[in-house]
Amino acid sequence: MKAIYDWVPWFRELSGKIAAGGKQYLVEKAQKVNWVKTPKLFGRGHKPGWVDPFSFLYTLAQKNTSKQRKPVYESVQKVFDIESSLPDPTDGDLYIFPTIAPNLDARFHNGTSKHSELLWSMFLEVTEEAPNLAADKYLAALKITGVAPKKLSHGLFLANPSHFLPIDSLEPLKEMILPIADSWPPLTFAAYESVRSAVMQRFAGATPFEINRVFFLKGESGVSELPHGPRKDFDDDLVIRDYGYPLNQILYGPPGTGKTWNTVARAVAIADGQDLRTVAADDKREAVKARFEELCAKGQVAMVTFHQNYAYEDFIEGIRPVVDANGDDGVSFVLRRGMFRVLADRAREHLRDSERSCEDSFDVYDVVRNFLEWVRETTRGGMTIRLSGSGKGEFFINGVYETKNGKIAGVQIRGNSTQDLARTVLDRDYRQFLDGQIKSPKDIKPTRPPSKSSSFGQAKYAFDVLKKVKEYHDGQRKRAGGHVLIIDEINRGNIARIFGELITLVEESRRIGGSDEMRVTLPYSGDEFGVPRNLYIIGTMNTADRSIALLDTALRRRFEFVEMMPDSSVVDRDVGGVNLRALLEAMNDRIRFLMDREHQIGHTYFLGVDDLEGLKRIFQKQIVPLLQEYFYDDWAKVDAVLAWNGFVTTLKCPRELGGKDLVDDDRDAYEVLPFGDATWDAAKAYRKIYSAREDDGATLTDGEQARGRTEADDG
Repeated sequence: MKAIYDWVPWFRELSGKIAAGGKQYLVEKAQKVNWVKTPKLFGRGHKPGWVDPFSFLYTLAQKNTSKQRKPVYESVQKVFDIESSLPDPTDGDLYIFPTIAPNLDARFHNGTSKHSELLWSMFLEVTEEAPNLAADKYLAALKITGVAPKKLSHGLFLANPSHFLPIDSLEPLKEMILPIADSWPPLTFAAYESVRSAVMQRFAGATPFEINRVFFLKGESGVSELPHGPRKDFDDDLVIRDYGYPLNQILYGPPGTGKTWNTVARAVAIADGQDLRTVAADDKREAVKARFEELCAKGQVAMVTFHQNYAYEDFIEGIRPVVDANGDDGVSFVLRRGMFRVLADRAREHLRDSERSCEDSFDVYDVVRNFLEWVRETTRGGMTIRLSGSGKGEFFINGVYETKNGKIAGVQIRGNSTQDLARTVLDRDYRQFLDGQIKSPKDIKPTRPPSKSSSFGQAKYAFDVLKKVKEYHDGQRKRAGGHVLIIDEINRGNIARIFGELITLVEESRRIGGSDEMRVTLPYSGDEFGVPRNLYIIGTMNTADRSIALLDTALRRRFEFVEMMPDSSVVDRDVGGVNLRALLEAMNDRIRFLMDREHQIGHTYFLGVDDLEGLKRIFQKQIVPLLQEYFYDDWAKVDAVLAWNGFVTTLKCPRELGGKDLVDDDRDAYEVLPFGDATWDAAKAYRKIYSAREDDGATLTDGEQARGRTEADDG
């Protein structure tokens, strides 16, 4: 976890102590805190018996001001005996903590003890590791005078920032994420959960406290974490992370879990500045692969594979011997750049060229076309893009309209009136809008000369849409151009030997332009070197080869890890009477117990299986050899994973060796059934791998229950 999120374990520990201690504990501790200025926390007359945990946390968040934060938070640290480190001050005396506007009433109890039992009951539910807040309690809390959906979401977030999301306003959510007009404000817990769930899906892989920070830094919604510090320092971070892509990430998991495809999709998404969900759609696989090859050919994406002999000289730069071309068998030595430096230099040059490029170095028609395509994708399923206004005066883009041949002709605008704005207006005026010639709606001319007026009736809507085109265009220019280095089998290399002193330079803050920018002098060339902020590193590691626990500590601190485990749901289908999902789940369940979860079998082995012949080929050429490798020729365990279905045969000790003290008479020897044997072609042999569990009375997985078969089904 990054240092900026040190407040999360601090608040979680505080909430845990309050939940464990109960009401009297909180009352006693709260009175010992040095509040600097006495809050309204204790109710009318400061009666301590009326304190509740939500009011306490809300009040604490309001104390994150320049004069109060240090004494208050240090006092809470001491009074509650919190072991988690108090976040370090940054930017002078600024503490990284959630902040609530000081002019709001922090009390959830409205100055009485009437709702104390409800609030405590809610708090105990939401502070669990897997919170399960009762819907009726959420609704009851909203009925407390002074507690609205916004304030309640803040309280839930402060109590458990790893699960609940603070939701301040409809505007950024509706514009950025989802159609929630019918569920805003979230007056029921189901409505709140639907909003939270949709936001979490939009920022897949991120935590609520990370999403909250993005909202706040973008000036939209969320509990403020940096109320007084300058936000300019985070601009580059927002550009780099706009689609949630970390600069350094490692995809790890057992073999066959889709790490290669995900690496390809992520590289294309980063290089082209696209949303990963759009790029990774199943119907775009071939196009994405083709685009990946193009990016590799042009040098924007590169791949290396680490191994035991890979070194700094291969990765960064080194002196290499070269046979003279004159044929005299002479040898000379040249300085050669490794792949990391080659790609870093390309990325830095690309970034420099982008910054030097003029505003007119783009095609207006391409920008508008791409914007309209983005609108079409964004508004599918009912989503809308907010334009301007508030209340009844709000206007939204809710889709595009097309010509008869399927080309996008313009956007549909909805509000208290309905408008269809033609694309031709955007094509005609976007350049002038950028150049400052169109400064207001009145500067937009009609598409055809009117008889009585020179004004354009749709000028207001056109002006707002032009602003949206610019926002989209700015985002594309900032995101596009990312260079990606893919390091396959990153765990197989000696990280200290390969990266050397440059391991520090890959950190986000130490990259060129970062808050702690750092450069080094390379030992061979003597060149000054730094890592640009548009160079992304994606590593892959097969956990069956080497446990992640053994990975170099320096690498672990600087990379974000994305676990990729088998997903049996993607192969939930029958092939020749064999359910692939049940088959995979049964084998992996046994492997987890016979070995560990890191040696499971990935789902991608079965993606291309369409018939029994294909299933047989996969088992003979890949599954059985993989199991043999896993268990180091312990065929008894291989046979157990296959539920003794006949693919592994047992050989008894030859009679002539018996009683000779040469071998153990009870010892069994094993071998794989000959590939020509008819057992490999029998559906019942594969079904036995999962149907045997039912015969033994074992608990079946979802896949087995849905598609389970027995040998009797063979017919």
